[in-house]
Amino acid sequence: MKKAVAAAAVLGAIAAAIALATYAGPRGEPAASARDYPLEVGLRWTYRGAGNVAVVRRIDRAVEIDGRRYFEMTFVLPILGRRAIPMRHAPEGVVTVQEGRERLLVRLPLAKGDRWTVDLPSEKEVAECTVLGEEEIEFAGRKGAATKVEVRRRGRDAGPVSIDTEWYAPGVGLVRMEVTHGIRATFVLESFERAK
Repeated sequence: MKKAVAAAAVLGAIAAAIALATYAGPRGEPAASARDYPLEVGLRWTYRGAGNVAVVRRIDRAVEIDGRRYFEMTFVLPILGRRAIPMRHAPEGVVTVQEGRERLLVRLPLAKGDRWTVDLPSEKEVAECTVLGEEEIEFAGRKGAATKVEVRRRGRDAGPVSIDTEWYAPGVGLVRMEVTHGIRATFVLESFERAK
């Protein structure tokens, strides 16, 4: 029973991490581009973790919300199922829309020392994000440069803080995540595919 509860907690934290890694912001022409974080119909990211657990993110369609074009990012999570989040590029990075307002998910371009807050009304947690710098890591069967971001999550009613880490690679987006909610779990990008 304890293992099932811990597994559910980890998968919930993974869902939150992925959600945070996929939102964006305000009006105007986007400064962020596919060079920083690709968003287009037909993209598919597959991550693999311990026990051969897979997490899949994909963009199957574009949707219009309040006159703006968003890409609907669908997450397929073990046990938790599917979740769809609208995302688009904006001047400050990648944003989503909730309660009629755009909300920042990832500030782009990622620069060491940059900080931002991800506060989505639909989530139980708020995340304080800090860019730590660039590192060489392995993902998708190769070694490459990725920018490391620390994500400090806390409940809306205070409580304990969990510290997750995410890495983003140019032209790919999220390539690795370490989740620390309950137990530690690491998911690394196994494949990144474009529409054929």
